[in-house]
Amino acid sequence: MNNFINLEKCPVCGHNRKMLVYTVDDCSGLEQKFDLIKCKNCHHVYVTPVPSKSFLKHYYPDEYYSYNIDIDKTNKKFKYRIKKWIYEYDGNFRILKQIFLRIIEKHIAILPTQKTGKILDVGCGTGSFLSLMKAVGWDLF
Repeated sequence: MNNFINLEKCPVCGHNRKMLVYTVDDCSGLEQKFDLIKCKNCHHVYVTPVPSKSFLKHYYPDEYYSYNIDIDKTNKKFKYRIKKWIYEYDGNFRILKQIFLRIIEKHIAILPTQKTGKILDVGCGTGSFLSLMKAVGWDLF
């Protein structure tokens, strides 16, 4: 049985006119590559190949961190550490914003180069990335 399914058509509109946006390596150690594809008809960006339903357990086992975490507690700790760092080392936020923007521009290929905007993170885990984006001025969906 194949562990991955290649999407030949857009899962939103069904068209097969598409363009490659970016290729990313699997970060779970499975040595799989994933393509971010943009539909030329509806402009939806999607990932292919997708794991089969039976193979999803390799990405989301029972002990997956998002299943076993107190999000409010984690976000409070995250915010506390960021605020403490800002007040102690970067009172005017200049260094912090530069660091966050470099991280974002380096690792998130499909974000525009603008410094603020609206963002939707599908599969956002604990929400820490969205907390980070909100802290640097982005509007969240």
